[in-house]
Amino acid sequence: MHPVAQGPVSLFRWHTTLLLAVAALPGLLASAPALADSVSNLSLDPDDGFLVSNIYPSALRFTTGTNSLGYTLQSVTLKLKQGNGGSGTLYVSLHSDNTGAPSRASLSTISASTENLGTGWANYTFTCSEDCSLSGNGTSYHIVVSPTPGYTVHWAQNTAGTEVNTPSGAGWRIADVAKYRNTSGGNWIDESPPAAKLMTVSYSVVQTDLVFQNIGPHSAHMTIRNWAGGDFSIFESSSSRNGLCYNHVNAPGNTIGLTRLESSTQYTISIYRDTGCNSAKLVDTESFTTLAFGTAVPELSASAVGNTTATLNLANHTGPWWYENMDVAGSCAKVDSGTYTADLNNLTANTSYYYRAYSHANCAASTVAITWWAPVTFNTTGPISASITDTTSTSVTLAVSGISQGEWSYSYRKTGSGAWNRNICTAHDASTASTVVEGLESGTAYDFHVYRGSSCRFRNQVALNTHTIQMSAGQVGQSSATLTMENYEGEWYHQQTGGSGGSQAGVAEAQTTSASEACQGPVSGTTAN
Repeated sequence: MHPVAQGPVSLFRWHTTLLLAVAALPGLLASAPALADSVSNLSLDPDDGFLVSNIYPSALRFTTGTNSLGYTLQSVTLKLKQGNGGSGTLYVSLHSDNTGAPSRASLSTISASTENLGTGWANYTFTCSEDCSLSGNGTSYHIVVSPTPGYTVHWAQNTAGTEVNTPSGAGWRIADVAKYRNTSGGNWIDESPPAAKLMTVSYSVVQTDLVFQNIGPHSAHMTIRNWAGGDFSIFESSSSRNGLCYNHVNAPGNTIGLTRLESSTQYTISIYRDTGCNSAKLVDTESFTTLAFGTAVPELSASAVGNTTATLNLANHTGPWWYENMDVAGSCAKVDSGTYTADLNNLTANTSYYYRAYSHANCAASTVAITWWAPVTFNTTGPISASITDTTSTSVTLAVSGISQGEWSYSYRKTGSGAWNRNICTAHDASTASTVVEGLESGTAYDFHVYRGSSCRFRNQVALNTHTIQMSAGQVGQSSATLTMENYEGEWYHQQTGGSGGSQAGVAEAQTTSASEACQGPVSGTTAN
């Protein structure tokens, strides 16, 4: 949100530092949106002012209406005046928690300089700059006002009533609950008796509508936005052919591919609830124009992907464009006309990213071609290591670290053999940190390769570890152990060294053809207790 002064204080008088702070907020709207509807009690005359400070922050509840698809909060207008003066910061925020506690998740927070408030009552409008989606069906929210320590403001109130709404339709309510805190960390307390603080909540109703994307010469994708589900029908018409009705029964999704379209042609699409294209159940009608024959559609790609950086590339496009990290709200960024690359910095290593490009300001929805159907996904690189643990005569444990997203795979070969055995390529997801590799030969050195992805492709190699498989000793006791030689045929010899007595060191034992032989003293380690 950002403040716009009304009444005796003009926009020009807002402090420069405030304007800079507002401009830095993500997703700031270029201009104030059209306000679809509002609920207000600002028509009441203030007969008192509630003193708001850091120690006594104030909250006022409002309740949404009956629309099941919800609403979008576009602005709140508060009647305020200056408290003790000075240049502190005033925070106005929207909270979804019923207590209105600032410690809870905030949907949107704005700040303003308290020195720019007038000494008399005036209305100040704060416009949403972040995700200000509101649930419908009577969901409660709070607007919380709090300045920085040492500064105060006054929020106008009228003690004559607790709930005065103009208009009051569609189930919306404001001013029915007012709260305050008597310490900076204390609980929120209901005002008693309650007083109606003066406020306007302006909102738009979320409606089901059509959006057309990836418009080409002969095809387009249609998305039914905010669709509650169920059967629907669409009526398609153009200047070159009669309109046709298409029914969609038990449709698995709300996106439809429109194909076999004519180039350079305007199409009009209507959507209806249920089947039959019944005009009484019309939901929305929109039009779009296909591109000229042979026109290449825009294409987004990623290149130069590193540990913390990457570059987005946009082809077949003219004019400015915008891009957005689909996993981060408010990350929309603009690229000026004539530039078709965007450098991404401060990424996280070993992380999957998902970006989409737009030809519409602020990555906002529109009835024109706003996005290209194929978003770009990529994984940043990073330090990945592999180590060998728990070696036996025929197996090892391969431990991998540094892969936080996606899959990884491994293959191995005998050191110096040259060829990699692709047939033993084995894949795991990022949640698997280690795996046991069996069927190896004792006394043999192996190279282990680790790859990003599931296919052991050489270009995705990220780690290498070489290890020699050793014989293993089993049944280790206080004064004995069993030496096992696996996967071997014929006669073999063993020698005991480093035992408990000097006479045992370097003693050659008799040959044997058995698979195991008991020997005195420990083998390569300390005997068990």
